[in-house]
Parts: sequence; C-alpha cells; structure tokens
Amino acid sequence: MRESVKQHNEADALAAPVSTVHGLLFRAKNSTEARPFDSIPDLGRTIARLPEGSYAGKESVVTSFLRQVFNGVRPCPNDYLRAIIAATRLRVEERSITADVDTLIVSIEKGIPALKKRRERRLREKHRSRSAKPFGPADVRFIVNPPLSVYSFASSGCKRLSLMIAESLVADANDGTVATVYKICVPAETDAVDLWRLIFDELTGKTADPGGSEVLDASGAVSRIQTADSKGHLQVYLIPYYLCLASAMIENPDSRDDCSGVTLHLDKGGQTKLSEIRERNIGYWRQMYYELENGVFGVYRRLEFANYLNLIVR
Repeated sequence: MRESVKQHNEADALAAPVSTVHGLLFRAKNSTEARPFDSIPDLGRTIARLPEGSYAGKESVVTSFLRQVFNGVRPCPNDYLRAIIAATRLRVEERSITADVDTLIVSIEKGIPALKKRRERRLREKHRSRSAKPFGPADVRFIVNPPLSVYSFASSGCKRLSLMIAESLVADANDGTVATVYKICVPAETDAVDLWRLIFDELTGKTADPGGSEVLDASGAVSRIQTADSKGHLQVYLIPYYLCLASAMIENPDSRDDCSGVTLHLDKGGQTKLSEIRERNIGYWRQMYYELENGVFGVYRRLEFANYLNLIVR
C-alpha cells in the first residue's frame, strides 16, 4: 500500500506543470519530490555513461557545457538535446519513477526553446541602451567631455547643460544653498571658454529660448559665475585627450549607493541622447572622479574663470 502511494505521488509530481526545465529534470534542495536527476553534474555523469553515446569519458566537458545551457548563456544544440532526453529515459527507468515518460519528454522538448529565448533576452538586455531616467537632485555632477548641445531627457523634455548650470547658480544665489556642485572635465581650453560663454548667455538672456526666470546684466552674470567658481560650485578642469574618448555625466560619484550616470551621444539633429550607465560599468567613472579629487598623476588642471574673462564677455 505504501509503495503504491509513493508511486502515485511521484507520477503526480512529474505530471504537474513546472515552469522551467530545471523543475522537470532536477530535484530541488531538501525536496522529496521525484526527479530524474539530483543536479547538473548528475545529468552530466549520466550522459557521459550513455551506451553508444558520443560523450563517453567527457563528463567534465559535458557538465561545463550544460551549466552554460541551463544558465541561459548558450543555446542547447540538437545533439545535446537528444543526449538529455536519452539520459532522462535511462534515469527514469533506473529510479523506477512511475510517470508518463513520453509526456515528460515532450515537456522537456518544449522547455529547451525557453532556455534559448531566455539567452536571447539576456543578450538583448546586455547590448540595449537604456533610456536615461530624469535627473533628480544631486549633490555633485561629474561631467567628462560634455557636448554643449540640447540634452534629450526620457520624460522631462529637453534642456541644455548650460541652462542646467545657470539654473543651479540662480538657486544658489536666491536661497544661499548649493543646489548642485558641477565638476566638469574638458580636453581643451576652448571647450571651457565655450561652456562659460554659454552659461553667461543663459544668465543674460541672450539665448534663443532662455529658460531661466531671472535675467542679469553682464556684470551680474560675471559676478554670479565668478562666485560659483571661487566657492567651488562650478569647477572646470583640463584633462588629457585620451581620457575624453567618451562623454559621461555621473551624479553623486562619491556615494556608492546614490551614484548613477549616463553616457552622452550627439545625434544628427544636434541633440544629445542619454543612455544609462550600468552599475557594473560605473566604477570606471568613479575612479576618474577619485583621481580628480586626490590629484592622482597630476593630469587634471583646474581652469580659473577670471583668467578667461576677456574671451567670454563680448
């Protein structure tokens, strides 16, 4: 009686819908449900000892390949699929699992394409550029080789970098607090002059579509930029060209938990597209920021706004 109940439970377990191939083939840890194999190495050993199989003596190679297949890293070739099916039939017989083997095999055959699709989704996700999230409040924005065109945000419209900085300077002056500290690295002094000139134009309302609510005269705009420069709220650095092969904006680079960033790409329409930097890649930019803050290698030179005033005010 007990034996018949056990066989009945095994049959129900294998016949029940299971969401993945893992659930069909492998017994879960601490589970008493019947499955053909205990683990991926167990499946690899079984395939390696299949009679008249082509994988005899290749247990480690087979197991290594199967790990990649079941992790979705590689697709499952037809010869491996046939080997998995043959090993499953063998193990079901050895373990005397009472179940409809043909139904089990059909389920496995349907589950293998799901592994392929999962792999394809991973590859698409790996290479897909993520649209940047709208920028929120940030203590520090570290920017490397920024294009000075219009930035296209995911859900907050378009805005120029110079306007972002000008608005921050206005906020600083109005309430006495630092809205955001900007630390900007450029490969040429002319790029720094262009940036300062654009900020000056934003503050004096000379842009075609001024976005700020306050318009200053020339002396007021110069004073505003000079104050930000002297207090360290707007820092511009000259760095070697080889560090400017890509453009990026990093928010809160000194905080591991709050750090985020985007890469900047200039499109044909003159707008700068933003793509989110993955967490695993943002460490490169945080390292650059660390070198800037600590003067590593001495390759960063601070540019003073006052030294270029005659080129900015026209």
